Amino acid sequence: MALILIEKLGTRVDRKGWRRSWGKFLCFFCNKIFERVLNNWKTAKSCGCAHNQLVSESNKGKPSWNKGLKGIYSKETRQNISQKNKGKKRTEEQRKKMSEASKKSLHKEDCFCGACKMRKGLTKGKLNPMYGKVTEGVGRCKFYDYFSPVAGNVRLQGTYEIRFAKILDSLGWSWNKNKKYFPYCEDHSYIPDFQVLLENRIIYFETKGWFSEKDRLKIKQVREICNINLIVITKPLLEAYERMM
Repeated sequence: MALILIEKLGTRVDRKGWRRSWGKFLCFFCNKIFERVLNNWKTAKSCGCAHNQLVSESNKGKPSWNKGLKGIYSKETRQNISQKNKGKKRTEEQRKKMSEASKKSLHKEDCFCGACKMRKGLTKGKLNPMYGKVTEGVGRCKFYDYFSPVAGNVRLQGTYEIRFAKILDSLGWSWNKNKKYFPYCEDHSYIPDFQVLLENRIIYFETKGWFSEKDRLKIKQVREICNINLIVITKPLLEAYERMM
C-alpha cells in the first residue's frame, strides 16, 4: 500500500452532492499528508507523485512496462509468436485424434439433450425416441418418493402433486401416476399427472402452479382432439380442496 490512513474525519458533501466519508492519508513515497475519500483508500496506489508508475521501491521512477502499448503484447512479442507458429500444421494423426475426441461425448447413450440430438441426427416429434415418454429432471420441480395406501410407491414431481395425492388418498379414490401420452399435433404429445378411476370412468388430473395462456391453449387442444376428461387443479382450487378435507 502506498497510502496509510492516519485519521478518520467523518462525512462530507462532495461536488455532486453525495455524502462521503473522508480521512487523512500519508503518502509512502513523498511523506505528504492529504485528505481524500475513505472508501477508495484501499485501491489507491499513491497521491499522484508516482502516477503511471509501480508502487514497489525497485520500480520507483521507472515507466510502466505497457506504457504506450495498445494491446496486451508488444510488437516484438507478437512477431516472435507469429514466427514460431509459422509453417506449423496438424498432421493426419493429430486430426484423427481430434475428430475421435470430438465424437466421444461425456453424456450417456440415452441422453437426449440439444447437443446429443445434433450429434445423433435426431429431430423433434415422433422421430425422437423419447416421444411420449415420462422423463425425470426436465422441469424445474424436484422429484419426491411418496407412499400411497391406494397407489403404492409412486414418484411425484413437485409439492403440488404430493398435496393432491394426499387429497385423493383421503377421498379413497383409486388413482395412479399417469404414464399414458396423448398426441394432440404432429410433433407434440401431452402426459397428464394423475389417472383416476371413478364410477367406471377414467378422469385425468393436471396440477398447475402457474397456468399461462400457452398452457391453456395446449389443454384446450388436448380436450378437443384427444376427447378425454381432463381437469386442471390450480393453486386456489387445491387450497379449497385442502380446506374441505
